[in-house]
Amino acid sequence: MIPNILRKLFRRRHGYPPKRDEFGQSARKRAFQCFNQGMKPAQVAPKVAISTRTADRYFADWGKLPRGLEAQYSSLKYLLKHSAVFKEKFLETIAQGLGMSVPEVTVRLQKPWGLKQLLLGQWPNYIEEKRQSEAQTRLDAALDFVKFMELCEMSPEQLRLKVQELMKRALDKRRTKQTEQ
Repeated sequence: MIPNILRKLFRRRHGYPPKRDEFGQSARKRAFQCFNQGMKPAQVAPKVAISTRTADRYFADWGKLPRGLEAQYSSLKYLLKHSAVFKEKFLETIAQGLGMSVPEVTVRLQKPWGLKQLLLGQWPNYIEEKRQSEAQTRLDAALDFVKFMELCEMSPEQLRLKVQELMKRALDKRRTKQTEQ
């Protein structure tokens, strides 16, 4: 008898391949196209040859997507495939906007669903993460400073006065440097 863990490892997710039409489109994609035309799940089920339960599930998934995603995806995919100039500018813009290198963007786009994930905003934004990391570092440093002052047995009022004095000195130093230049 095979243990349950092994059964789960070797179990297929789907008992059959996705239904495709003569153009190679899956039933899900055809259902989404019908939903874009304003059809309801009950109308889509017989047209696409799926159960109403499946049509309802597809409709719920479709409702979570931004409007016009498929059109944006198709046109963007076409431009990336047929225009080298557009592709180069697109890669540079995405890389700069997300704080990534162009080769890293290229690798991510080559993954399955990479372009759709980009359109859905599911790629990491390294610039924002860096800002948050820098802010966290500053906060940690400030907390370390407060802990140090507490170890030196300074009261909060003494600490505040000491910080004000240090800030005044730093500003005076900066002003004298600027006037010298």
